[in-house]
Amino acid sequence: MPEITYGSSREGQPDTQQSEVGLTVSAAEGVPRAYRVLAGTTADARTPVDNLPSLQTLFAHLAPETPFPLVMSDRAMLSLATLAA
Repeated sequence: MPEITYGSSREGQPDTQQSEVGLTVSAAEGVPRAYRVLAGTTADARTPVDNLPSLQTLFAHLAPETPFPLVMSDRAMLSLATLAA
């Protein structure tokens, strides 16, 4: 399990312990399909790119007829610069 780290929360509290959960859900029902527990200092912009290989593996098993899932995210998490990295 990734470590719980101290960091600055979105609420501006610099001394809170944090961890993050990366969650993959189905589009139609919002049913959880996969998750990852991440260190509290993980940058939001890295999460989707790092998750793509495991997402492709998951979809190869669940829906082999759809090898390239549609990935939706907010602009901070998926940008052209992030995808190019």
